[in-house]
Amino acid sequence: MASRAPVIYLHIGAMKTGTSYLQQLLGDNKAVLAEQGLLFPGPDGWSNQVRAVRDILNLRMDAEIRERAHGAWERLKDEMFAWDGRASVVSMEFLSFANATKAQRILTSLSGADVHVILTVRDSSQVIPAQWQEGCQNRGTTSWETYTRSVLAGPDNDSEDWRNFRRALAVPRMLDSWGPLLPEDRLHVVLVPASREDPTLLWRRFASVIGVAPGSCTPPTGQRNASLGYASADLVRRVNVHLGDIGQFAYGKTVKAYLSKQVLAARTREPKVSTNRDLAEFALNWNRSMSDAIARSGAHVVGEPGDLDVTQIDTVDIEPPSEQALLAAAVDAVTGLEKLIVTRTQRLMAAREARGHTGGVPSPEDAPVVDPDSWPAQEDPVDCAAQDVAQLALHAINLRTALRTAEGKPTGDRTFDESRSPE
Repeated sequence: MASRAPVIYLHIGAMKTGTSYLQQLLGDNKAVLAEQGLLFPGPDGWSNQVRAVRDILNLRMDAEIRERAHGAWERLKDEMFAWDGRASVVSMEFLSFANATKAQRILTSLSGADVHVILTVRDSSQVIPAQWQEGCQNRGTTSWETYTRSVLAGPDNDSEDWRNFRRALAVPRMLDSWGPLLPEDRLHVVLVPASREDPTLLWRRFASVIGVAPGSCTPPTGQRNASLGYASADLVRRVNVHLGDIGQFAYGKTVKAYLSKQVLAARTREPKVSTNRDLAEFALNWNRSMSDAIARSGAHVVGEPGDLDVTQIDTVDIEPPSEQALLAAAVDAVTGLEKLIVTRTQRLMAAREARGHTGGVPSPEDAPVVDPDSWPAQEDPVDCAAQDVAQLALHAINLRTALRTAEGKPTGDRTFDESRSPE
């Protein structure tokens, strides 16, 4: 263990505030940061930090995720306490979920270290649609119009949508949970720049807190958590309706990580989520409440007051995506899933043959047959398309489960009936 007190920066989020960008940059530049005395811990990268935070917060998890997370916080802590450099930095937005009791538990576990907490804060008019979209990519089924109504209704309508909204934007609660447990000079708020003209400005602000020369690190060339267009996000939540009871781990690997983050995120010219004047007014008031809480906290603030400005919107109604846009997204989804099915089938065949199992070897032709040209003739073309995408996703999920079994890897995944379209 290092002879002096370790310095640890906990970047606790909040969600949808450029966290993925910062995490990818930190991970990509791990060696460069280490040369400057800063550890980005985890032998497997950021995934170790995710497991560690799940572990210390005891978050709800699938069996396989729970097994991977067991003991992860202690392993991460040991690595940071053994580091003989200047400091360590952990970045995991689930830390922002902690109430005062759990925040104290985390700080107690790091007793002996000088802990700093960094909270990134973003204009809520940008976070609200981003949080809805994130929900769509995590088995959510709520439409954007319904989600907006729930947000505007506020705590008087204590819905799941409102609770999800608060997970990302309850900045006063986050500051109240962590602030009293720290000296003021160890509580930092970094505002996400309102303008996107300089894509490195957020990093430069963050780097100034952790004491890194920002120009020494190379920004990510791609986006690990690229946003979806309106139609693609809405398609995913419609597909979720027909997927039914899919476990978190199985869903994440096929629908979230592949279909959403790779296939649909590549549709870069798609229009973004629409908004209206009521939501803009709500966001303005919410931003004021966040600004007041930041001022009360006495935190060290990096950024400009204008970063929490809200663009005025005159539109009254929120328009859903058009049928044409949704069907176009579904065509791309089908193409992407069919490619994934071929790849997983070939890997499964190779794994079984390597173990001498030649019977019952599947082929790509075993996948559900989907004909996008038939959708327009259906009574509800979009729902028909969503059902077809769901069936392909189920088949891809089952192939992955079979592949893990053939490779001798543990799996908590279930096999799902592809002949039904569960509601």
